Amino acid sequence: MRDRERGTLIACSGGADSSALLLALATAPGPTVVAHVVHDLRPAGEAGADRDAVRGLCAALGLGFRTESVSPGAQAGNAEGNARRERYAALARMAEAEGLAWVATGHHADDQLETVLMRLVRGSGVRGLGGIRPTRSLSESVTLVRPMLDVTHEEACDLCARCGWAWREDATNSDESQLRAAIRARVIPALRAIEPAAARLVSRSAGSARAAQRAIAVAAAEVRSRGQEVGEGVRFERAVLRSEPAGVLAELIRGLHHERLGGGGQDALGHAALTACIRVLRDDIGGVRRLNTAGMWVAVTGEYVTFS
Repeated sequence: MRDRERGTLIACSGGADSSALLLALATAPGPTVVAHVVHDLRPAGEAGADRDAVRGLCAALGLGFRTESVSPGAQAGNAEGNARRERYAALARMAEAEGLAWVATGHHADDQLETVLMRLVRGSGVRGLGGIRPTRSLSESVTLVRPMLDVTHEEACDLCARCGWAWREDATNSDESQLRAAIRARVIPALRAIEPAAARLVSRSAGSARAAQRAIAVAAAEVRSRGQEVGEGVRFERAVLRSEPAGVLAELIRGLHHERLGGGGQDALGHAALTACIRVLRDDIGGVRRLNTAGMWVAVTGEYVTFS
């Protein structure tokens, strides 16, 4: 890419990983701005100190700095999920305000290892075992990139130390009542003792899972093209769906769910709902049945299946 197209908003919390990313990209070509998101899940004094530390590092490096506050703690539902959603929305807004096409975050190989293990113990399929994606869209004009997925946390700490930067520590990362923190504290050290390169090896496996998922998505798109629009729904011949592997059917149903209910509804479509729907599509029971699949209606007859 040409330098002027590399304009990047660097997301920095003040921790070792995002600080290493900031230090590594500080002299990259193209316009660079650093962003820090303050949320209300930690004491105000700690959150403010993190923000001020990042602001000070930016001043020392001659980089622009932006900050925005969000309030996920005031919302119903999973606090961690709310914080993640609000943080990405804030980063997208700041990038758009700066006219930058990219947001870079410090997710690294150890994050990938933790994510894959979490999804493995939760029974995720191929999509989940793909772990953290290297890129994803944040808005129509902003793309999230994660350039450190092959870098370990230890290497990030080493870079900060070599640059003389004392990074901030977030005490909530040590809360072992959370699955990720428990895996980090109890499982990862034992796994690394057996295989020191576990993080990079699992990151490689996650890449293979993402490649498999892309193939499944192509197959599901081909099946989707055989659907007929009927009123407010999409109808398929039941024999066509019965002949497809379960993984392709799951991807098809996810896509149809997203078409009908949007991104927020898709998050509610879990393994249990998918499995129940696929079981009905493939069984030999006749008659007319209607299932509510996480808000999407699925009508099944002997010949057809209609999603609406």
